[in-house]
Amino acid sequence: DRSVIKMDKTAKMIIELVPDEVMHKIPFFVRGHATKDTVAKIAKERADLLYGEIDRNKLFRGTVKNEEDRSYMNICFVLNDEYNDLQQEFFDFATARGMVGIKGHRSVGGFRASCYNAQTIEGVQALVDTMKEFEAQH
Repeated sequence: DRSVIKMDKTAKMIIELVPDEVMHKIPFFVRGHATKDTVAKIAKERADLLYGEIDRNKLFRGTVKNEEDRSYMNICFVLNDEYNDLQQEFFDFATARGMVGIKGHRSVGGFRASCYNAQTIEGVQALVDTMKEFEAQH
């Protein structure tokens, strides 16, 4: 699977930059996840969860067309053209539910979810639940 190969390369390149003697100091590892392979696996789970909702939800679409080019760390998405007028409403809706820092780049717009190692699956699930709830209202 090409996406797994790319993820492995990307995750390993990032993770390999961290010396083993400081790896245990990263908050993610304090929670008991001690291997670099575990970090890569969980990064993929977080990304798959959010991309799955972006692809499923009628309101949203990803900004990267090719799945093999999607980032596991910064996940960008926008409202579909027919729902673009709901951008500020979704931002306010998500912010009211505790989502922080999801506003996209000022020149591109849309939304960006940062899914670095400190982000939990539960945090990503909270965003997914927020997207589903917003979709149900529209």
